[in-house]
Amino acid sequence: MLPKELGRRVRLSALAACATLGAGAAAGATSPSSFDVKNVAELVALCSTPASAPTYREAIHFCHGYVVGAYHYYEGLAVSPMYQPLFCPDSTQQPRDQFIADFIAWSKAHPEYDKDRAVHILFKYMIEKWPCTREVP
Repeated sequence: MLPKELGRRVRLSALAACATLGAGAAAGATSPSSFDVKNVAELVALCSTPASAPTYREAIHFCHGYVVGAYHYYEGLAVSPMYQPLFCPDSTQQPRDQFIADFIAWSKAHPEYDKDRAVHILFKYMIEKWPCTREVP
């Protein structure tokens, strides 16, 4: 799939997600604009939603979708022989919940990045977590 077409599909998917979340807003839940992640502090807030919150399920699903989507997009780029890897995950599979919890803790320890784009800081975290120490062909 071409990057331009992928971008269009991602925007359409995000629009559909916001429309779905709008139903929860009508019931007194967080408004759909709360799910318009502009910076890492907003992503961390969504990913840290307490289980008692009325929008917990929507927030956690959005959080997981955002993180997994960013990683899968990177994987799509990384298969190109022209692409230099940004990070090199080890062979162990960390559970998604634990990875996100570790990212939240790391982000809270680095408030200097709060206003930066969430995807940039997510990648900065992965670069620190999984540095490429081996020679890349």
